[in-house]
Amino acid sequence: QFDQDCITYTQEGRLLQLEYAAKAVENQSNLQSIQDIVGVKCKDGVILGAEKQVFSKLLVERTNRRIFNVDRSIGMVVAGKIPDGRHLMSHARHEATKFLKDFALPISGRTLADRLSLYLNAYTLYNSVRPFGSTEIVASYSED
Repeated sequence: QFDQDCITYTQEGRLLQLEYAAKAVENQSNLQSIQDIVGVKCKDGVILGAEKQVFSKLLVERTNRRIFNVDRSIGMVVAGKIPDGRHLMSHARHEATKFLKDFALPISGRTLADRLSLYLNAYTLYNSVRPFGSTEIVASYSED
C-alpha cells in the first residue's frame, strides 16, 4: 500500500517509488550510462572529473560530455542518464541567467544547488513525471 504513489511514506519514513527508481537506474542493462564522478576542493579552486568510457568506435568525440559549465564560476558533473543530466544542466543555466537578470549578481553555488534541489523534489511529487535518473555534483568558486 505504500508503493502506489510518490508521496506516501512508509512507517520507516522511506519513499518506495524513489527507491524503485534508484534501483532501476542501478540495475539497468545499458552500462553506458553508469560512470563514476568526483569533485575535489583545493585551496585555489575546484576540480571536477568523470570517468570516460567509450563503448563504440562510432561514437563522435565530445558528444557524450558529462562535465558542464553552468556559469562563469560554477561547474557541474553528471553521472547516470545523460539526457536527464543535460536537462538538469539546462535548468541550472536557466536559473543562473534568471538570477543574474533579476538581481544583477552572479548566482552562488549554494543558491543554485538549493534551486536545483527544489526542482528535483518537484519531480518526485507528481504522477505525470518521473524522478531523474542521474546524480550531479555542483561546484562553485568565488573569491569570498
